[in-house]
Amino acid sequence: MLLRAFSGLHEELSDQVTRAEFRELKATVQELAEAQKRTELHL
Repeated sequence: MLLRAFSGLHEELSDQVTRAEFRELKATVQELAEAQKRTELHL
């Protein structure tokens, strides 16, 4: 019973985004926003 619950919890947690992944995503979005601004300035 406990092993089954732990297995389900592990599966659930492995599908979640880690803090490091979220920070990386935020940095990427920031870079894209800056690139978009530069593109708009050139047009």
